[in-house]
Amino acid sequence: MRCNPTPPSTPGRAAVVLYTCTSGPSPEGIVETLRRHATARDWHVHAELHDGMPLVHRALRPGWRNVVQLLEEGTVEGIVAPREQQITSDPCERTHLRTWLLARGVFAVYVLPQDHSTNLAAFCDAAERPAARPHPDVVR
Repeated sequence: MRCNPTPPSTPGRAAVVLYTCTSGPSPEGIVETLRRHATARDWHVHAELHDGMPLVHRALRPGWRNVVQLLEEGTVEGIVAPREQQITSDPCERTHLRTWLLARGVFAVYVLPQDHSTNLAAFCDAAERPAARPHPDVVR
């Protein structure tokens, strides 16, 4: 984890966490792409987190658990990631993730093209009842 010790945000600036989850070599190139995206929007990059276990449920990934903690504590207001599919590849879980983000008033921005197979109707339906949904990282 790489953290910037400056205040989480200043008026007009969103504090964000950069997150990647890839197996293979160092993610420095993609992290730099995420950083440029955030900097171009004048967002404060509070932390850069990486997990190297894309086939493991996100609740078991240390980097993702840190992302959740930063969001729940209010330290950051958003996530910048390459693709939503790096957080979870399951369409149903992506719906839960979006609902969880909406319920907390935080955002996620994905800088690379997405897989558009997600059922938007299911997402909209779930967003209308965010309190009825469990935390997306609860492993059952």
